[in-house]
Amino acid sequence: MGEYLNCNGADGPGKTPSEDSLRRTKKVRGSDQILKKLLATTYSDLQAISERELRARALALEKRIKALKLVMPLIDVPIPIRGYQNGEEDSPWEYRYYDEPGIVLAEEIKEDNYFDADAHELFPMMTQISGRYEGKRLVLTRSGSLLELKIAGQWSNVLGEPCTWKAEIAPITAEEAVREYDDESIRFFAILPFLLYCNVEEKASVEDIGKGLQKYREDMIEAGRGREIRGFIKMSDLGNG
Repeated sequence: MGEYLNCNGADGPGKTPSEDSLRRTKKVRGSDQILKKLLATTYSDLQAISERELRARALALEKRIKALKLVMPLIDVPIPIRGYQNGEEDSPWEYRYYDEPGIVLAEEIKEDNYFDADAHELFPMMTQISGRYEGKRLVLTRSGSLLELKIAGQWSNVLGEPCTWKAEIAPITAEEAVREYDDESIRFFAILPFLLYCNVEEKASVEDIGKGLQKYREDMIEAGRGREIRGFIKMSDLGNG
């Protein structure tokens, strides 16, 4: 019987592999194994670094929340958890709110649009007829709890069709929050000026903080920016005006 040929040999079709080619093949396979181990080690190291960075970010978030707890008793912003609009012209939105006020630290809301060809033929300028709301919000409540609101709903530009959305509410840890939201999207800018004005320390009382906020409020009004703080701070705690 004739000799069987390895058509896929290292020396080309129809040739048997030489000893040199076999050695080269072994070297390549050995290099592949080394590369796989190196990649596995690198991936493991990157995972460890990533976990350390996440823990550091979570710790930083916890420290910020701890500082914010000192001024949260003065925050009076309602957190909407459900919205409804009946679809009639100039009809206002109606909202239900969470049991306690707070501030939105981060949000990611998007609208998916549906295209209605028949409606577009009647109203060429109206290309977005209806769609869905989807998204999430990271909320810090007055008591200092972190919550995530998963938002879903639908909207319509057609007269008589209602728009509605609601949020599923769940507690979230600082570590879970930094996994869900990047540092740039977690906003503390809305309240940081208050902390700077108050020179807040852990031993500071609500009364001391209130004095600092009063000074901040007076400066904002003097600069013609008083409207920016209405609805954010309890005006009853800061005087009228």
